[in-house]
Amino acid sequence: QQQQQQQPQQKELRGVIRGVAVWTNARMLPCWSGTIEDWWGEKQTLPAWRRRLDVFPPHLESSYLTREEGRELYRQGLMSPWADNFATESGTDPNFYANVPYSLPDSRLYK
Repeated sequence: QQQQQQQPQQKELRGVIRGVAVWTNARMLPCWSGTIEDWWGEKQTLPAWRRRLDVFPPHLESSYLTREEGRELYRQGLMSPWADNFATESGTDPNFYANVPYSLPDSRLYK
């Protein structure tokens, strides 16, 4: 009976370690943000890394994406009618993924 009481409590704590909420999978700021050459010129008043943090504020959970979410946002942003604006505002190089030979499958698909 004690095990049955412990089971639901463990489910509630999923994603929490020692009282601190954690993600259950790897997340990061999109790696393609800030890669456009216009952001790296000497005439820029703000450094590219700082502009990147304006686009993806580090204190917001929504700024951190999985690899798949980052690629999907990149794809949707550059396929939208506002692709030029997306690239300029997010500092995205449209050729960022051009030299990536392949993509690793989701870890859930590993055998």
